[in-house]
Amino acid sequence: MLVGVRQKIELTDEDYLKFWLYMPSDAVNEAYIGVAIDNVTVWARSGKTMAWEEFAVNVRGYTGVHDVMFFAYAKNASSSSVEGYIDFVHFGEVNPVTIEGYVYDALTGLPVEGCNITATQFGGSYEATSGSDGYYNITGLVTNYQVEISASKEGYRHTPTYIVFETGGTKRIDIYLLPEGEEDIIGLVRNHIGEGVAGATVYISNTSWSANTTTNDFGYFTFDNLSNGTYHLYATHPIYHQSEKVAVEVDNTTTQYVFLTIYPYYTLTIFAKSFDGDILTNFAVSLDGGDVKSTTVGSVTFEDVMAGYHTVSVSAEGYYPATKEIYVWRNMSVTVFLQKMEEVTTTEQGVGISYPPHHVEFVCVDMFGNPLANIYVEATPISTTTGAWNWLLNLFGIRNESISYYTNQTLNGTTDSRGAVTFVMMENVEYEVRFVNESLGISKIIRIHPKADHYTVILTATTSSIVSSEDYITFNLSYEIIDEEEINLSLTYNDTLGQTQNLTFFVYNSTTLLYSQNFTNTSNISVSYTVPYKAGEEYMWGYSALHSRFGEMGRSRILRIAWFLDLGISRAYCTWIAIAIILFLTAMFSFTTVKFGYVAIPMVSLIFAYIGWLPNISIIIIALCLGILAYMSKREKEVGV
Repeated sequence: MLVGVRQKIELTDEDYLKFWLYMPSDAVNEAYIGVAIDNVTVWARSGKTMAWEEFAVNVRGYTGVHDVMFFAYAKNASSSSVEGYIDFVHFGEVNPVTIEGYVYDALTGLPVEGCNITATQFGGSYEATSGSDGYYNITGLVTNYQVEISASKEGYRHTPTYIVFETGGTKRIDIYLLPEGEEDIIGLVRNHIGEGVAGATVYISNTSWSANTTTNDFGYFTFDNLSNGTYHLYATHPIYHQSEKVAVEVDNTTTQYVFLTIYPYYTLTIFAKSFDGDILTNFAVSLDGGDVKSTTVGSVTFEDVMAGYHTVSVSAEGYYPATKEIYVWRNMSVTVFLQKMEEVTTTEQGVGISYPPHHVEFVCVDMFGNPLANIYVEATPISTTTGAWNWLLNLFGIRNESISYYTNQTLNGTTDSRGAVTFVMMENVEYEVRFVNESLGISKIIRIHPKADHYTVILTATTSSIVSSEDYITFNLSYEIIDEEEINLSLTYNDTLGQTQNLTFFVYNSTTLLYSQNFTNTSNISVSYTVPYKAGEEYMWGYSALHSRFGEMGRSRILRIAWFLDLGISRAYCTWIAIAIILFLTAMFSFTTVKFGYVAIPMVSLIFAYIGWLPNISIIIIALCLGILAYMSKREKEVGV
């Protein structure tokens, strides 16, 4: 059930919009809450809601009068008559967070002055510049929402770190920058809050070689004098999880900068309670959809949990299962609330046929797998598996919970930034689910019995929300013949999105790689390579690229230089045709005509070599034929023919 309040509100320089939501605690299983400004969702979350609860939303960047809507979708599992409402809106800051620390050079450990630090939260940016001692300070952040921290200074490299602060106050966050250099690979091993990790072991390997090195006191490491090619790197440390492996393309012309993140080991303990406050001792828990752990003593503990977001699913007999998303950043305990199933007395109908409701998540994506936000989703029940037999159930006092549940339950909601929306549904009820976004030209209807907990729906838009690489990337593979002696093979490449991570330009002839050049984080490229103008030769040139949005891409072109005797087939086939002809001619000579072969075979071979059909390796075949002729000549003398 969707409820909401829409108001015209004048937004001032205040950073946060505070509101309260009330829904009866005896009827709410879970609520999806959000704020839309001028019909665009700017904040949303999903969680348990009991009675009054306070929320704070960052609206920095919006000034003047705007159309503000506060909405909540009550995922009610036990009643169709629940009412909820939003009330009492005012402005104010809550749970403020300040971050401070020092900016260091990861090679020397010295402070870096004049570094620009940016903290981004809710789309708002907060900036500071480091002083002569490397110190910086940023205020205006809040708890429970992800903060992106990035830093930039000429002559240094850095990639953002992402942190969620659960408690307010001042937090120490030091920043480590990689100085630019000339080595093949320069890297930094850091932990989950961006601090350099000393003594980490960094491993590097390709298909035929491997090595390792140890980071300095600030997490810095290098590899140099490497051959061209692809290498894989990862880092380990005794008190951290192993980092993910990353692939790096080395070309001896450009330094590659690598950031490896390792996460500490944490312990996570899960408790369970009912919404009535009862402590549950018998329940089962799964972490991130993994193995299920059960308990009879009231708690389940997970060891070696990585820092970051995790999904906890809890189930207990007599309660509806619950799922909660948490952010782990230390050893911590989490309590998950469960809704008790509706009780049935023996004086009423029998327990009969019953399908418990469960959470069903719909994730809307485009054909490239990109999430689609702000898709309106509406699920309407149209039938059940019992259908017209309901009268028979009533006759015998058999109760079908799904019938009473779905009768007045048209479910609707809007997808969040992940493209996801969640409903509580019955598996024996058939739903007609409609996906709509008029601005994108999206309108799709499916019918399902929601037996699964997760559905991915691919939606095709009729506007530019679904795009191909050709919409943003242009390229031209061209050639120019210079005085019929050389050919200039060139590539021009332009990425208007500026999201090309890596591009390799290559040139091959018919047998080997002649040239390659690598470009990193470059969106406008113009490159060429000169090859000889040689009759019968083939050249292939092009590029392969890795793009942040479109993934792996590549294009190539083939140029074959024709000669006066050109059959339009590959040189390799022409070579074998020439060899076959030479062998055939050799076999035609008899003892009496063998002396003519001494001249004929070399002459024919020279003709084939002249037109480009015989490479140097064919000399072996020619020598073989001459040897056969010499043998036959010798035999001629022996027999006196």
